[in-house]
Amino acid sequence: VHPEGFEIDEASQHAINTSKSTRLVVDTMMKYLQREPTGAPHRIHLHLCQASVAVLGTDRVEGLRTERTELCGDGNVRGTGEFTDWPVEAVYRAVGYLSTHLANLPFDHHAGVVPNDAGRVLDIDGGLIDAAYVTGWIKRGPIGLIGHTKSDAAETVTSLLNDL
Repeated sequence: VHPEGFEIDEASQHAINTSKSTRLVVDTMMKYLQREPTGAPHRIHLHLCQASVAVLGTDRVEGLRTERTELCGDGNVRGTGEFTDWPVEAVYRAVGYLSTHLANLPFDHHAGVVPNDAGRVLDIDGGLIDAAYVTGWIKRGPIGLIGHTKSDAAETVTSLLNDL
């Protein structure tokens, strides 16, 4: 883990303080941040606050261009206009996707989520839609890890059982 980009602002600290899974991820990253390389033949480099903007190369992957991002203070990031070209031979997409509209349900096209309260689907005016529930990325957007999905599902199931 490279130290540049490993920043914790007030919104980040709030997320760490209120989520066990977020705290676990940050604690793990902090341990890696403090470790010295072991000399192993293969290493993974984690550069935080970098957004992929282009895959470089004509006939094959020759690099990846990223834009440095900075924390906005509200849990989001914004681009800084500072770009880095990384020499890589392969690119694998393993981070989120934007959900698509589901028939007969309200949808926030910008965030890619179905409006909800603890998994209960809300109509356009904020009222509950009977017997309609969401979980995972359609509930909260393309963020988080498996642990987030599990806690999202638990919250939605709790809502469903309370309603039952």
